[in-house]
Amino acid sequence: MRTTPRARHRWLVAVAAMALASGSACASSGDDDVDAATSTTDADAAAPADDPVSADDDPEAAPAAAEEDDPGALLLIMDASGSMNDLDDDGRPLIDGAKQALHDVVAARPDGQHVGLRVYGHRVPNSDRENGCRDTELIHPVAPLDREALDAAIDSFVATGFTPIGLALQEAAADLPADGPRTIVLVSDGEDTCAPPDACDVAAELSDGGIEVLINTVGFSLGDNEQARAELQCIADAGGGAFVDVDGAADLADAIDEASTRDRRDADLAGAVLEGAPLPRDAATGKVDTPYSDTVLGTEINYYRFEVPAGSEVQGELVMAVASAEDCGRFGSVDLELVDASGDRIARTSQGLPKGAETIVDQTGFDTADTDEVWLKIDTTGCELDTVEYEVEILVTVG
Repeated sequence: MRTTPRARHRWLVAVAAMALASGSACASSGDDDVDAATSTTDADAAAPADDPVSADDDPEAAPAAAEEDDPGALLLIMDASGSMNDLDDDGRPLIDGAKQALHDVVAARPDGQHVGLRVYGHRVPNSDRENGCRDTELIHPVAPLDREALDAAIDSFVATGFTPIGLALQEAAADLPADGPRTIVLVSDGEDTCAPPDACDVAAELSDGGIEVLINTVGFSLGDNEQARAELQCIADAGGGAFVDVDGAADLADAIDEASTRDRRDADLAGAVLEGAPLPRDAATGKVDTPYSDTVLGTEINYYRFEVPAGSEVQGELVMAVASAEDCGRFGSVDLELVDASGDRIARTSQGLPKGAETIVDQTGFDTADTDEVWLKIDTTGCELDTVEYEVEILVTVG
């Protein structure tokens, strides 16, 4: 047990990662100056049966329900640089696995959601840096879901040249609707090869500039490229989103889908208190499918133990309340992990602190093998200030 004093003052702004997209109308952007290298843009409320007031009688009723059910606008940004022609462990080009993942994601999107696709590095070879670093295109606008058209757009491009991530994010601001919840999911197999603009700075500008867009990133087959990991993490942190790292195409569709369907809800922080411990061996044991609350500090690691049935699907969930992102510096972040008894990572997500007053949920999960116990780990060392207190709600579920 920790003896650090815990204040009861609560702030609701939240932290952590993968689920609920965003959306409404669409916009597009373009550049007519360069042919092969520039960016070119391009549930109803039902009144109860015994309620005399219908949606027709109350013009505010139906829009409110529709807004509540709105899955939001989603812009997918896909890496089509030359390195995506590299082969995976099965001898398949990375671009082929990425395209299949995109097809799977499109098939899973709800009818009517606004979805668009931007790619980069797909037209200009690596021999032409000037034009290659301007090579990003909105190949399908953010518009009500047209699966046939999106699938055709996915099949239309090839992996060719550079990796202008910063420019792709800059252009994405004009791709999205002017208002409503909006999400960007950016997939890359490496770091930006064209800065400036710096991709992390662009993400911060989008987040701070009134765009109110959530930016999630997916690292695809990064191998030992720690520079790419750091950059994609920074982009997600700056954009109030989450970064997830996948090794192969088999996991890519799930990673994109989770990043596209971020869940937002209020934290009631009303669960029984389960106090974290700095080491797995000292952690108190909680029950699965039971919400717990705790208070943790910045620059701190906390473990919580749970017994789980072997062979089950385990998911850990975190809702976190903080004062403001600025309390941790410009790009504060928090990691949520499921670990084994030695503290070794089994599953992880990392969430940048959002810039506005909202509550978001971070989730991570895996299928158990022989283990019958896991530890949920909350790592707030991404915050530089140990005086900041975070109210948290945790939940471990099995399926």
